Amino acid sequence: MEFPAEDRDHQEGYLLKDQSKELHYHKETDAVKQGIDNARLKEWGNWQGFEAVDIILPEDVPAYLKEHKDAEITPTRWVDNNKAQPWEDPRYKSRIVVRGDLETGAEGARTDSPTASSMMFNLLLSITANKRWRLRGGDITASFLQGDVITRTLILRPPPGGLPGVPEGALLRARKPVYGTKDAPRGFWKRLHRVALSKGLRAIPGEHAAYVLQDKHHGLQGIVIAHVDDLLWSGSEAMDKVMDEIIKEFKFGALEFGDKFDYCGRTVEQGKDGITITVPNNAAKLRPIHLGAERRRQKDHYVTEQERAQLRSIVGSLNWLVRVCRVDIAYEVHRLQAVMQKAMVEDLIMCNQILNYVKKTPNKG
Repeated sequence: MEFPAEDRDHQEGYLLKDQSKELHYHKETDAVKQGIDNARLKEWGNWQGFEAVDIILPEDVPAYLKEHKDAEITPTRWVDNNKAQPWEDPRYKSRIVVRGDLETGAEGARTDSPTASSMMFNLLLSITANKRWRLRGGDITASFLQGDVITRTLILRPPPGGLPGVPEGALLRARKPVYGTKDAPRGFWKRLHRVALSKGLRAIPGEHAAYVLQDKHHGLQGIVIAHVDDLLWSGSEAMDKVMDEIIKEFKFGALEFGDKFDYCGRTVEQGKDGITITVPNNAAKLRPIHLGAERRRQKDHYVTEQERAQLRSIVGSLNWLVRVCRVDIAYEVHRLQAVMQKAMVEDLIMCNQILNYVKKTPNKG
């Protein structure tokens, strides 16, 4: 494979600024604060809409704590992010997050959130293309708040700055395993699993979040997989009816019924000739490793530890692309993995060339 030469205009660093990093409310501009305020109002509305907590009014707190002497108060905090890519308009998202690191009472609880494997994802696409089914997708909004009811006593202190409509000094009693609690992911999966089985789907042995619909002759009528709260499915009219029932059980933030949509970082496009998977924006977040003119001439010199860290970071991202859809760079990326511990400057140059090639061919898949 022949790669284009390095792009000399993009050697300031190896990673773009992460737009989705946490924002600090008191340090932001008024415009950003307004966006965060709107996102926080929406988040608290979700908590109320899904009846995630009961409010213990300040005057009732002493009596409640006296009655529940073993109850400990766990603090919460706001986590605010801008989820937009650097080239997009701001998309602020806020979460009320429980300080799970300070939570007691959940010792021994399972903390995993079962998800379908990459192999199951690929199998779903293969069967869908073979049977010429329509591919569908959807994400469940505020998924943890739609999980099973919590079975332990969990008392929360509102985040600094308070909550709209909640008087100062009030406490919250959790009814759902809300964000930050140790068992929140599994609490959601347990409800999703129960609903899927109740609608006639059958869990696939060996898979944690994949289900099939079969007819009376055990013929395959549909498949659905889940990656936490992101669902992907296809099937016959019988499967469509089952999924319609599941959609009624949960509140979805988006439902994808078109020919092209995003799923778990991938862009999925279905056409008459099959299904194409691309990841057009992934490489745009990366920058080539900085190499000055003198350093580029030292091709047979070993890399520094800082350069090795940069190389490992970029190769890790490229390897994810290989696993998802970019088999055209598989050999080169795996070669860089093999020489990582004894990498030389020429390997840094090769890494930059691969990265630039991927950035110039974003729609390959």
